[in-house]
Amino acid sequence: MYNFFFPQALQNELSNKEPDLRLLLDKGQKMIENASPVSDVSDLSDRVEGIRDEWQSLKRALSDRDLRIREANKMADKFYSDADLLSAWLSLHEDKLNNFPSIG
Repeated sequence: MYNFFFPQALQNELSNKEPDLRLLLDKGQKMIENASPVSDVSDLSDRVEGIRDEWQSLKRALSDRDLRIREANKMADKFYSDADLLSAWLSLHEDKLNNFPSIG
């Protein structure tokens, strides 16, 4: 199988950062929950939710990209296999043509 691109580096980076991000989001959520009733935490709440949404979008995009790369690798495998078969067929028939007596 031909692997032209490994998305693993980005996947590893995201996996390594996820625990820190979860702590950050939990800390923000606790601040919202522990705020006094008169505090306006809408900005903090919007930011926490925004980061959570962006994180999910990023993970989804990486997963989609990984799927597309796997599909492209399968297509490349088939292409190279077909090209190898064509090359072998052409070589065989080229030898046959070269062994025919010339006409003229």
